[in-house]
Amino acid sequence: MYNYLPNEISPEQWISRIGAQVKVMQELGKKWSVFFVGHIGYQGSLVSNNIQYFFLPGSHRTKYFPFRTHLFIKRLKPDVVIIFGMHSQIQIIQLQFFVGRDTKIIEQYEADKPFSGIKLILQQLADRRINYYFFSAKEDARPWVNTGNILNFNKCKEVYVGAPKFDIQNKEESKHKISMYGNSNYLWVGRLNDNKDPLTVLNAFAKYLKINPFARLHMIYHTADMLPQIRELVATHAISYAVLLHGFIQHDELKYWYSAAEFFISASLREGGSYALIEAMACGCIPIVSAIPSSLVAIQYGEVGLYFEPGNVNELVKILLVTNTMNKALWSARVREHFSTHYSAAIIARKLIDLLS
Repeated sequence: MYNYLPNEISPEQWISRIGAQVKVMQELGKKWSVFFVGHIGYQGSLVSNNIQYFFLPGSHRTKYFPFRTHLFIKRLKPDVVIIFGMHSQIQIIQLQFFVGRDTKIIEQYEADKPFSGIKLILQQLADRRINYYFFSAKEDARPWVNTGNILNFNKCKEVYVGAPKFDIQNKEESKHKISMYGNSNYLWVGRLNDNKDPLTVLNAFAKYLKINPFARLHMIYHTADMLPQIRELVATHAISYAVLLHGFIQHDELKYWYSAAEFFISASLREGGSYALIEAMACGCIPIVSAIPSSLVAIQYGEVGLYFEPGNVNELVKILLVTNTMNKALWSARVREHFSTHYSAAIIARKLIDLLS
């Protein structure tokens, strides 16, 4: 991870924050030696659950020419290097000089946008040194190929590198624990910003409440950029009784919310892959998602979830109406089974081992 994050001063808290990737790394560590190299406001190393963590000195000045970091990686003699994000062209060109061509270099897509201008030229130079790109949905790679940022579509692999830290909880006990009532609960988990598109969800939910006044929308968020707009919209539609703005919830507590709610709603306009969606599926919460590539792949194009056109309020209303007659227990079990066979840490690690061995 090339980004320098000086405000992250606790290695334990940082490891917890990237827990979705850690679960997969722990599984890989049962077969391979796994090293995590990063730059936060702490210097040192520690070993935890089959992973050796190294936190090296860093600064914003040395981010693009991390000589010491590359020298350290060279000493590890890695067979594979996975880089988080698709914005490290200059670093990758340097990295191969240190590790040699026998080391596989992989970039992991994180909703990055294709480059233009000088960055496009640098990406094309880096592309010659990259063995694979990991996309949660291979279709997300097409804009990169169409613009010439990636020259070979076959190097793009559909691999989701992340797994939830927790598992499904007893539904009734979870409802009691968080005071969630009824069997028509819809859960939102994510940032309140334009890309997550909460206004489409609220406008659709306001219409849906006229048919199902017992429905409840629970919104959990850790950034609140659009909170004033949301409160204004809730007041305009007079739906404050049905839209519950919970704000920030500790991550470890989310397993009870996912297990208690019947449905998970995501209206994102673009995603590299939604950890919240996979966490919800791990707990059997039925997904309702916007039809973007990574979410469609996660729900197997409608086999284990429902989807609507991004930003389309009326289409989302139709989907919400469908939920009135669903066999929720059957769908929940199907969602949970799909997670177990496609998105558990052990399954993802096995895919990586098969691909990279």
